[in-house]
Amino acid sequence: MKKWLPYIVAAVLGVGVAVLMFLPDTSTGNKSSSDPAEKPRMVTKVVDGKMTMNGGTPDAPSDAERISADRAKGVLAPEPGSLRPLNEGELARADRAARPFNKHYKLVAPFWSIMGTMVGPTDPEVARECAAMDLYLRDQSKLADDDLNAEEALQNELALEKKVRTLGIANDKLNSYLDYINNSAHTTIQGGDPSTIVKPGKG
Repeated sequence: MKKWLPYIVAAVLGVGVAVLMFLPDTSTGNKSSSDPAEKPRMVTKVVDGKMTMNGGTPDAPSDAERISADRAKGVLAPEPGSLRPLNEGELARADRAARPFNKHYKLVAPFWSIMGTMVGPTDPEVARECAAMDLYLRDQSKLADDDLNAEEALQNELALEKKVRTLGIANDKLNSYLDYINNSAHTTIQGGDPSTIVKPGKG
């Protein structure tokens, strides 16, 4: 009998495990659901021709109405793509950018850099002055109105333009750049708009 005892015990255990496997699940744990979580819905209503979303009020002013109201109060509208009006520093930069001198600088600066490489083989020292003129005009353009002596800066530029001409370099492009700088500088000194001067190669 003893030699059959292990087999009997094994059989009983096997039957017990099988019964437990097929018993229904009666646990009270959280029920898992295959349904996705409900997403919040965007509720849009139109009242008196005005659209509102998620409980908004149609009486709230639109962006266009708000900007118009701000303008009536003397508040500057924000720049495109911006959510706030310009601050004092940004307004000052915008004012400087609108000056004829600053327009002139932005237009002629690339030509001074190019001419530096064109003059280099003939006179390296003058070539360095051409490259430095770009930086000089840039620094002058950052000055406030009270600190900027536009005519003096432009006369310095014209003096270098004349100096480059005295080198006698036979280069049509170089001469067209010098003519353009001369015309733009004189137009700016006379209070005109340098952006009206046709750039070299575009006439």
